[in-house]
Amino acid sequence: MQNARTKQQMPHYWQFYTNFIENQKRLTLQRAAQELQKPLLIIHGDKDTTVGMQEAQNLHNWSNTSELFIAPEANHVFNAKHPYPQASMPKALTDVVAKTILFLSQKG
Repeated sequence: MQNARTKQQMPHYWQFYTNFIENQKRLTLQRAAQELQKPLLIIHGDKDTTVGMQEAQNLHNWSNTSELFIAPEANHVFNAKHPYPQASMPKALTDVVAKTILFLSQKG
């Protein structure tokens, strides 16, 4: 598989699949989210075309300890990129950092 932005080759080897099947119970996100006892902050950009919004909603619904923050007008990388030549972070990323700091300060 090729990364659309960087053109980096990111192969998905057959062993990845077989390892997952062999360890499916342990590696299933739904089970992990349902069993998690610690606070969980889920952050998702509402303009993310890489990971669908339903994935964030699913994690949130499966967890009893989660908080879901939807970053408005934010893509998969919260409107940043690498390299990022600007002197300040994009607003979406600044909001995500602020939300993360608040979450950690309240839960820590």
